[in-house]
Amino acid sequence: AVAKEAFAACMGINGLDPTAYPSARTIENGIVKTCLELVRAPVGAVGTATAGGTESVMLAVKAARDFARKMRPEITAPKMLLPETAHACFHKAAAYLGVEVVVVEVDETFRARVDDARAKMTRDVILVVGSAPSYAHGVVDPIGELAALAKAHGTLMHVDACVGGWVLPFLREAGVEVPAFDFTVDGVTSLSMDLHKYGFAPKGVSALLMRDRALRDAQYFACATWSGYSIVNTTTLGSKSVAAMGGALAVMGHLGKERFRANAKRMWDATRLLCDAVDETPGLRLLARPDEPFEPALL
Repeated sequence: AVAKEAFAACMGINGLDPTAYPSARTIENGIVKTCLELVRAPVGAVGTATAGGTESVMLAVKAARDFARKMRPEITAPKMLLPETAHACFHKAAAYLGVEVVVVEVDETFRARVDDARAKMTRDVILVVGSAPSYAHGVVDPIGELAALAKAHGTLMHVDACVGGWVLPFLREAGVEVPAFDFTVDGVTSLSMDLHKYGFAPKGVSALLMRDRALRDAQYFACATWSGYSIVNTTTLGSKSVAAMGGALAVMGHLGKERFRANAKRMWDATRLLCDAVDETPGLRLLARPDEPFEPALL
């Protein structure tokens, strides 16, 4: 009910021009600030609210490509190291943006194999990707090792925390040991996290977070060469609904960290019960033991 009321109240706001709609900037900044705090971003980190996880990922790939064009102009055929369990939207981004996907194998736990990523690392790799967790299996890739590999080769590292970004931090606060995945991991340069999953916000709203402004600059699109006014877009959209963002910010304030923490712990306990039930049932086995609660659609 809270989300619906906020959604309706924000339906008339266009995020295209925050100078015309100052409330759009206020709402987006509120969302980004909370997300940055949750994933322990450093001073100077920035972010953008998007229309969903796919847009966040596409912008992360676009930023990596354009940042490489500026900093490493010798790269003419950009590549991305992508675990085979990564979400399909990375393949979509690669197809749209002209980036070659180099698939990284996973081990028997469905986590990315760092040795395979290392073997496939070349000078043309502009981005290394890890999931926290992967959508299909709920396991977190070895983010620390992948990020170290990326940093050693002077490339960027994106963490797809679209599923986990809004639950793993609360599990950690609740005393559950979770794998390192956020900006405290050296080498992680960007992170995506959805609010319309475990943030319980209306569809669709996500956040793309960058370690510094130079990376976000590469995410932008600007045009001043047509006959109208100058355009600067932070996302792929022109006109942009603020309704889902308003719903997200309202739900954040309504539930608060304490209730999000309690919800995450309750979901984790339920997940453990399901895993135990599978372990105790003859003829059944877990393909992968999840690092966080199952995505509701997969139950």
